[in-house]
Amino acid sequence: MKKVLLLCLGVTLTGLLIWQADVQQLLCAFHEAHPGLLGLAAAIHILSIGGIAWQWQRLGKELRSSCTFSQMIHMNMAGTFFESVTPAMKSGGEVVKAYLLKQRYQWSTAQSVALIGLQKAVSLTTMIAVVTACAVAYLWQYGLSTPQAMVVASNTLILLPLFLVIPAFFIFPGKTQAVIGPLMSRWSWSRRILPHMNNLVLTLQARTGKDKLPTHLLLGLAIWLLFPVKAALIAGALGIEASLVDLTVVTFLAYMVAMIPLTPGGVGTFEGTAVFLLLPLGVPLAQALAFALLLRLATFWLSFGCSALYLGYQVLKSYLPQVSLLATAGDKNSAQ
Repeated sequence: MKKVLLLCLGVTLTGLLIWQADVQQLLCAFHEAHPGLLGLAAAIHILSIGGIAWQWQRLGKELRSSCTFSQMIHMNMAGTFFESVTPAMKSGGEVVKAYLLKQRYQWSTAQSVALIGLQKAVSLTTMIAVVTACAVAYLWQYGLSTPQAMVVASNTLILLPLFLVIPAFFIFPGKTQAVIGPLMSRWSWSRRILPHMNNLVLTLQARTGKDKLPTHLLLGLAIWLLFPVKAALIAGALGIEASLVDLTVVTFLAYMVAMIPLTPGGVGTFEGTAVFLLLPLGVPLAQALAFALLLRLATFWLSFGCSALYLGYQVLKSYLPQVSLLATAGDKNSAQ
């Protein structure tokens, strides 16, 4: 019931934005959008889905040599579907990934957590680098004279340090454990976690290919940079004139706000943040909302649709042999 109410809240927020805009102008912006550029943005997002699965496979092979690309595609599709319908800052999807790694592919608990943590460490490290650089460029250009600039500055200062905790632990497990281990041992509730943390640290330290971290970071950076490229294509399709730095700040800050577990998939919060940041750039409300909705369509909804179709196909494929056997048995019975 709570999930339904939160989803309704997100839809209501989006509806309020549409109500505030001129609906006729919004429809006109959609109608005049260049279909070729929108199609290219969608194609780039499909490419990024494959790139993310490849990133998971490369990291997975450092923990378990039998890790395959098809396994990572299946795991990511299932994780994407569940994280899209749960307001849990992606943790719902990560739980599903850990479950599949352990139950379907026979990974140990420590290996599963290590892989998920390593991917998040690489992903967050590169995202932090891009967001910090763009936020500095944005504030250098506009200063702190607008509410939007204050939001950019405050969110960068508050959210980025929080996102640094995961990369610090999974990239430097031994050093991080030496710092937080003694602190955790002071509380009785955390002492139960320490053995699991020790196993995780040993698994991380035993992985091969530690010298490949720069390559992983470069791949993660390339995947993240596809997001502002998609934003630039959508802005071009709508005729929005904005610099790549501005579009990058809008895209990533909206993405970061959407990660806060308020609504399923950040529905409403993503669109609201994007519109809020575009208006001071001289973008009309209808165009800003059209940009936010199309960017959302080319990222969140496209990922959700692909994952739903993939899982639906997998379910159908698993049931078809049973249906065929039942049909064959029925034919034999009728013949007798």
